[in-house]
Amino acid sequence: AIVTRMSALQDIASMDVLCSDKTGTLTTAKMSINLDLIWPAAKTGFENVLGLSSWSASQADMMAQMQKLLLLMAVMSANADKKDDAIDGAVLRAYDKAVEQWGQEFAQSKSAYKQLSLTGFNPEVKRTVATVDFGGRKLIIAKGLATKVLDTSAGGADSGALQWKCADCEDPTFVETVQQKDFELSSAGYKT
Repeated sequence: AIVTRMSALQDIASMDVLCSDKTGTLTTAKMSINLDLIWPAAKTGFENVLGLSSWSASQADMMAQMQKLLLLMAVMSANADKKDDAIDGAVLRAYDKAVEQWGQEFAQSKSAYKQLSLTGFNPEVKRTVATVDFGGRKLIIAKGLATKVLDTSAGGADSGALQWKCADCEDPTFVETVQQKDFELSSAGYKT
């Protein structure tokens, strides 16, 4: 294993078994995002929190609109200076691809959001958290391990500065649906 952080040595020292992939993401660090597979777990809330109605007079293609918003939120929680990072690089490349595919209206919509702060990924909290301004409203956006993004106390409390549990997690079928989709994508070979 190649160690890039001293704290990784502690993680490695506590392992009993280390499994690695000799091809793909570990050797090339070129993860990619399939724009068609961006999946909104919740089907509501986008219009209230993120201004979905400002994108299109027609709500006929809500899935495509939600996919666009989710990609924008991923971009807002990415560090633009870390294009060589496997995940942030994939997000930033996906945004560039989306601009080509979805057009300038999508590119211009990014200007409505301003990243105020970013707490980078940490192996203990397993998420990246960004504070973003959207029309004077402060949004907290997280990307990372699904269970830790939905409920920061999943698997036990952690040292992250911000702690939350998504309201949708009160519905057990919501959590089951997310876990099932995560399993389906993982089983198909996607990193989720």
